Amino acid sequence: MRAKDYIAYNIGTLKFADELKTTIDRFLDCRTNFSLTCRYYTSHLKEPEKWVKFIEKCLNKKIDIQKHWSFMQELETCISTDLSFSYLQGCIANRNKTEKNVITSEQIEQYISNQYENYPRPCIDDYLTNSINIAFVETLDSRDYTEQEELDIFNSAYRLFDEIRQQVKKIRHAAHIYKEFGMNTEQMKDDVLRLLSFYIHDYNYDISDFQREQLDTISNNLGKYIQQRNNKHTSNLEAKEKWKTLKCTIDNMISDEEKLKMLISERTAFQQLSIDEQKQIDVQFADKCQLEINKIKEIQSIPQSNSDSDIDANSTPKRTMKVTSDTVLLLLKELKATQSTDNTVIAAFTNYLTGFSAEKIRQRLSNTEELTSKHKKEVEFVNNLLSNLNIKKTITYNKNR
Repeated sequence: MRAKDYIAYNIGTLKFADELKTTIDRFLDCRTNFSLTCRYYTSHLKEPEKWVKFIEKCLNKKIDIQKHWSFMQELETCISTDLSFSYLQGCIANRNKTEKNVITSEQIEQYISNQYENYPRPCIDDYLTNSINIAFVETLDSRDYTEQEELDIFNSAYRLFDEIRQQVKKIRHAAHIYKEFGMNTEQMKDDVLRLLSFYIHDYNYDISDFQREQLDTISNNLGKYIQQRNNKHTSNLEAKEKWKTLKCTIDNMISDEEKLKMLISERTAFQQLSIDEQKQIDVQFADKCQLEINKIKEIQSIPQSNSDSDIDANSTPKRTMKVTSDTVLLLLKELKATQSTDNTVIAAFTNYLTGFSAEKIRQRLSNTEELTSKHKKEVEFVNNLLSNLNIKKTITYNKNR
């Protein structure tokens, strides 16, 4: 068992919990170095006076020198099952590194790595030493993160995993740890949580059955929390797209009455939302709806000179959508531009040239209703223009209708 976990599990019964935490933290950086561990132990813990001075300086509180040996006994028990403190164990027991079967620095370093305790690290490549990290970093390629941001994600996931393992007896507290931490962006937090979930779910090194059961519970709770965040992101994204979706819908409607009905309904529903709910969508959503309503009503109040029934008596007739669309289509066919071309593309091109509704043009192309005698003057005028351009093709109308 890790020394950190031992302290967390037994904090209610330990006499020197704070002193143990302080000592463990101070020895973290010298665990793989026997000579440095010896010097540190000799200068800070070996003598009662040195221990008192060291602890008082760290904790800023008075220490009874008579408690030194009791503290040393608790410290020895605390690190007895943690292989990463083997050198410190040897110092306390007055064993020499050269004694038989003493663990090596390489073994300690591997133990620390297996425990996911070798953090923080200065370079992202330092983390790419196991299959989980290698596979995960590849999923970040689409995020456009800087190298420092990727490094922050791994350092944060390791730190959270370290903290959560110390709280396996307090599952609710463990949940607060991963819920309340923050990153520069919500996307970075999502990726940290995703990586953390892999560590918690797959970790099975030097832990008891009870710890594994608790980690499974934490893993399940974390999975639900990640799903909640994903659902919220999806909901927020859909809310942000609300106006685009509505605009696309009304643009594809033919009836102005239906457009007005939908716009008024959506505007009214939006205005009934709370301020916070409105902010999640678009605070200008109602104004955009009203602007569109005003446009439609303004157009309705203008005489429709471009309607099919409105043919001017002058020598140059008013254009209608049907004749104009047929004329453009004829020209495109002459240019062989309609082969394998979707009607939507042709409608968009005609809309750009003529100003008529792209949707109505597309419907016209999909339903080739013949022109009637009411289009006679405009058809003859257009055919005359085509003849003057030396274009032999003409458009026709049904003289019997």
